Amino acid sequence: MVDTKKSAELPVTQKMLNATRNELKSEFASVFLKIDAVNKKVDAVDKKVDALKDEMNSRFSQSDSKLEKVLAAIHRMTALVEEQDNRNKYVLDGYAVLNARMDRLEQSEN
Repeated sequence: MVDTKKSAELPVTQKMLNATRNELKSEFASVFLKIDAVNKKVDAVDKKVDALKDEMNSRFSQSDSKLEKVLAAIHRMTALVEEQDNRNKYVLDGYAVLNARMDRLEQSEN
C-alpha cells in the first residue's frame, strides 16, 4: 500500500512559494486599489455634501435677510400707525370740543 501524504506534508519548491507569494501580493494590491477607489468616491460625495451645505447656508442667509426686511417694514408701519393714532387723538379731541360747543349753542337757543 502507498503511503499518501497530506497537502500540509507535501514539500514545495521555491518557485511554488514565490508564485503563491506573488499571487497574494497581487490580490492585496487589487484590494488596496479598490479601497482607494471607494475612498475617492467617498471624498466626492463628501464634497457634494459640503457644496449642498454651503448652498443651504446661503439660502438661509437670504431668508434671514428677507425676514429682516419684512421686520423693518413692520416696525416702520407700526411707527406710522402710532403717529397717525396720535394725530387722530388731537382731531377727535377737537371734534369733541366742537361738538360740545355746538350742544351748548343749541341748548342756549332753546
